Amino acid sequence: MRSPMKKLLALILLLPLTGVQGADLMQLYQMALESDPILRGARSSRNAVSESRVQARAALLPSIGLGAEASRTWRSRPNPDETYNSSAVSLNLTQSLLRFDQWIALKKTAYQIDQAEAEYSYQELDLMVRVAQAYFDILSARDNLSFAQAELRAISRQLDQAKQRFDVGLIAITDVHEVQAAYDQAKANEIAAINLLDNSWEGLRVIVAELNDRSIPVLRERIPMSKPSPASIEEWVNTALEQNPQILAAVNAVSSARKDIELQRSGHLPSLELTASVANSETDSRTGFDADSSSIGLQLSLPIYAGGGVSSRTRQARHQFQVSTEELERVRRSVRRNVSDYYRGVLSSISQIQALESATRSAQSALEATQAGFDVGTRTMVDVLSVQRNLYNARRNYAKARYDYILNGLRLKQAAGILRIEDLRLINGLLQGRS
Repeated sequence: MRSPMKKLLALILLLPLTGVQGADLMQLYQMALESDPILRGARSSRNAVSESRVQARAALLPSIGLGAEASRTWRSRPNPDETYNSSAVSLNLTQSLLRFDQWIALKKTAYQIDQAEAEYSYQELDLMVRVAQAYFDILSARDNLSFAQAELRAISRQLDQAKQRFDVGLIAITDVHEVQAAYDQAKANEIAAINLLDNSWEGLRVIVAELNDRSIPVLRERIPMSKPSPASIEEWVNTALEQNPQILAAVNAVSSARKDIELQRSGHLPSLELTASVANSETDSRTGFDADSSSIGLQLSLPIYAGGGVSSRTRQARHQFQVSTEELERVRRSVRRNVSDYYRGVLSSISQIQALESATRSAQSALEATQAGFDVGTRTMVDVLSVQRNLYNARRNYAKARYDYILNGLRLKQAAGILRIEDLRLINGLLQGRS
């Protein structure tokens, strides 16, 4: 007759391979595109920066203004006093002909817009990773709870069995206390696992906002694994240096800062503007007269001295340029490290999955052998608890290694700047019930 331990073992090996179908990874990502505050903020920031080009162009276009004036005058003089009304209307036009600062500002906005676009692209890629991270955090927490509850049930049965054996004198009271301590610890682990699962759901809610169903598809037991291609960290790093959005944003920030030096230096340069006006004035004064006038001219302005402000702002711009240059170097180094870490992380996850799969089988065999030894009196209840704990840990680590493999692959592509929505769809196809 099979022992209760063997029946329980069969149940353990089936966990956590089933789940209720709910919103899958792609559906949650589509929801996050509309509700994630970080992405929405980045989108608004990009749109705000894009207006700078319109404003810079506007400074190069003609400026037309209409002016009007009306007045009443009381004049006292020896003979006679006079009160009269006056009015004037004018139409004025100003057109920049030579304004170095305005042209430089227009070129600077191009870099600012490219920087904002790159920053938004980074947030788009980061959203994919954040949704996937939150999704698999939930699956991992749910696995952890399933294992904790299964272990608690197993130890509960062992506690009952230990008490029965103690009552008939087969084991000492110390064995009962050992099992009781293991049961209490398992109960504490279950409470912690419940809290972790709730926190994981809240982590997803931060991104998605509306979650009406707390059931999501699980990952298949068998998933295809492959090493990164190309199989060279340096090739991945080179791709990242060319395509990573954070690097592209930093490069454009440097270019923008360089243009700002030119912009501040242009405060020493002359400016030339075309001015034109048409005016009409009327008065009912006895000595005055109505008049129509028009004029056109050129206005040249040549800065000579501004208290040293232009030179100071130029030096300040140079310092800011150096800041942006150092930030670019920091980002490049950080990206290089991330690519290396995630590349090795993928390889490590593959090796861990293979090793933990073997460890799970070994732990299963060890548990069966230990249980058999306990049944014939050659092993103690403490031995059974220890080996059983090893089995649960192996299963838990195996499940987590599978999630780490997927997430490391996503992060590697994100760091290289080549993560696409198709990558998320491929992962979605690995969920339970997907093809």
